[in-house]
Amino acid sequence: MVNPTLIIGNSSCALTAAKDLCNNGIDVILAVRNGGCNLPMPSDSENKGRTSIEVLLKTELVSCTGTVENFEIILNRNGEKVTRSTASMIIAEDHVSKSNFSSYDLKPSSGVLSLSEVADRLNNSTDTKKILAKGEKVVFLSGLYQESHPVIVEKIMQLSLIMQSELNVQTYILTGNLKVAGNGLEALYLKSKANGAIYLKFTDSRPDIRQKEDGKTCIAYQDEITGHQFTLTPAITIVDETIFASDYLGVLAEILRLDRDREGFLQTENVHRFNVFTNRKGIFVAGPSRAIQSRVDQNIDASCAAIANLQLLNRDNIETKDTAEINTGTCVRCLTCYRICPYRAVNIDINPQVIRQACEGCGICLAECPRHAISIRSFDKSYIFKISSKHIHRNKVGKKAPYIVAFCCSRSANQAMELARSMGSKLPEGFTSFEMPCAGSVSVEHILAAFQKGADGVLILACHEGNCHSQYGNIYAQRRAELLKDILKDMGFEKERLAVHTLASNMGKEFETVVTKFEKRISALGSIMQIEQKS
Repeated sequence: MVNPTLIIGNSSCALTAAKDLCNNGIDVILAVRNGGCNLPMPSDSENKGRTSIEVLLKTELVSCTGTVENFEIILNRNGEKVTRSTASMIIAEDHVSKSNFSSYDLKPSSGVLSLSEVADRLNNSTDTKKILAKGEKVVFLSGLYQESHPVIVEKIMQLSLIMQSELNVQTYILTGNLKVAGNGLEALYLKSKANGAIYLKFTDSRPDIRQKEDGKTCIAYQDEITGHQFTLTPAITIVDETIFASDYLGVLAEILRLDRDREGFLQTENVHRFNVFTNRKGIFVAGPSRAIQSRVDQNIDASCAAIANLQLLNRDNIETKDTAEINTGTCVRCLTCYRICPYRAVNIDINPQVIRQACEGCGICLAECPRHAISIRSFDKSYIFKISSKHIHRNKVGKKAPYIVAFCCSRSANQAMELARSMGSKLPEGFTSFEMPCAGSVSVEHILAAFQKGADGVLILACHEGNCHSQYGNIYAQRRAELLKDILKDMGFEKERLAVHTLASNMGKEFETVVTKFEKRISALGSIMQIEQKS
């Protein structure tokens, strides 16, 4: 029996994902930090008793152990300890909006409201309708002192449209750089204008906004086209907002050992993570927990997360054939593997253990282990060294081209090389390559062995920064290369004989260029065997 999926979040995205999973036969636990939940439950005809959903209100995650298929979690439900076993997780915690009152030197009052407050009033009560009389003026402030996100601009235009058409009030939108690049925003802009909204754009100057004793504002400005002075005294001034990642995401990131981007969302800008994946197998992130998104985009994310979750829970997709193994007899429990594993696939018991279901076989731990206590069945170092011996033997019998060894990441450079060859690119005569699971798996021993077997130059070809599937593999490769360059110099060899370059899988022509330029550099330096003979 498959454990349920835990969904963490108070957003519509979380609720949509929960419904999608229930309708597809997956039990769900929904943990919501606040006290309310308007979950659109599957109907009896849809569900037919196949699934269950457990809603835990006022609940936060406390700890998590285990891995995909069997996460053991502890939750705090309104002061009560709750334990559950889950197969996977989807995080869809809503983002946080903070009103920009201080940017405009305004204070909240009956005449100065935040965007969210107005939206809540329109959605949940008739307060705003009572406040506003027909023909009164409402001013929206949008991005006058800092760039406003398209999601905020969309919200402003939607509220303006509602006020124009349903409340019969006159709306003014005072804006700097109007952001209408989002899906459907240009059409929404035109519709709101057609319904009577007046847009006042300020490029070189800003309006003079002053708050009166009664809390309302007086706004003086100069029309940038005519040069005439105008004054607005709106019944309500609505202040725009800035969107931030929820602080709760920081707590979740620490507990679940998830990578975050610079703004605090639970997904780095890595092509291998898009659109709902994290650095941990079995943990997905959707909607406002991974980026600032509109409601439409959040619902798309919810469906994508549900689909990815369903695919993962197919057992054929969980097992990873070639995973790392730790030799407990050699391991000294330095915990290097535990600290550096980008997939958090190492568990600490009496000794470190690799969790097979979570391991991606990247080989970073193998390359970093100071005791060489880690191995991957299909990634045998001696196999690479034997091939190197074969190639150097070929050089000894008359090949004049420099012998170049390239260690190529399987996800980027190796595919770029295959593309180059399919395009008819002519690679150097003495060039040979080895496919590596990740550039981070290229160890010091790999590089030294290549030189010991007679390589005149060694290339490490990795993913672009930020695009490594293992997130840090290219960084580890670069670090090792810099270390070895100094060692080569001390040994009397040129540092230029070792180089690291980054490529994407579709850069076949660039692959040829990198290798050809490197060969010319090595040709100018001469054969490493000749240097050894002279010394």
